[in-house]
Amino acid sequence: MIVLDPDGTLLKVAVFCLLAGIGWGVLGATAIFLGATLISPRISPGQVWAEWRRRRVLWGASLLLTLIGAFLTAEQVYRRVGLIDLYWITKRSSLEGIARLGTVCGYLLVLFILVMAGVVVKSLGVRSRK
Repeated sequence: MIVLDPDGTLLKVAVFCLLAGIGWGVLGATAIFLGATLISPRISPGQVWAEWRRRRVLWGASLLLTLIGAFLTAEQVYRRVGLIDLYWITKRSSLEGIARLGTVCGYLLVLFILVMAGVVVKSLGVRSRK
C-alpha cells in the first residue's frame, strides 16, 4: 500500500518513535532500579536516582543497551511506517533523522524526569531532617 500524505506520515513516525523512546526509557529505568536495589551493594529504593555514582557500570550498561534498542526500534518504525509514503521514499535520510530524534527525545524525557524526581526527593528529605 503506497500513500501520498507527507504530513500525516511524518506525524505518525514522530509519535510512534516518541512512544518507542518512552518505552525504552522506562525499560532502562526499570533495569537500573531493579539492579540497584536487588544486587549488592544494595541502594535503598529512595536513593537510587540520586546515588548513581555508586552503580556506574549498571547505569552505563542499562542505558547503553536500551539506547541501542531504541535506535533499532526507530529504524524499524521509519521503514515500516514512513517508507510507505511516496514523498518520504525520496527523502529517506531526513525521515530517518526525524525518527531517531523523536526516539531520543522520548528516551531522554523519561530519564530526565526520573533523575530530577530522585534529586528533588533527596533534597527535600535532607531539609526535613534538619
